[in-house]
Amino acid sequence: MSRTTTLPEPYWSVADTAHAGQVNHMTVRRAIDRGDLPAYRIGRVLRIRPEDAQAWITAKPATPSGGANDGGAA
Repeated sequence: MSRTTTLPEPYWSVADTAHAGQVNHMTVRRAIDRGDLPAYRIGRVLRIRPEDAQAWITAKPATPSGGANDGGAA
């Protein structure tokens, strides 16, 4: 007899989250390391709940157009 279970909504990868937030994957990893973005290790990979990713994307500050090292004269 086989059992059918309904799985929850699929988790996002670091790459999926980076793509949705239009940021580099290292930005996502740093957010996870800081504890700003909850993630779950499943085997050897990190997975992120889509609702956590969306909340982080919405809450993250906008990146300024010119960085501290933008090459401009002081």
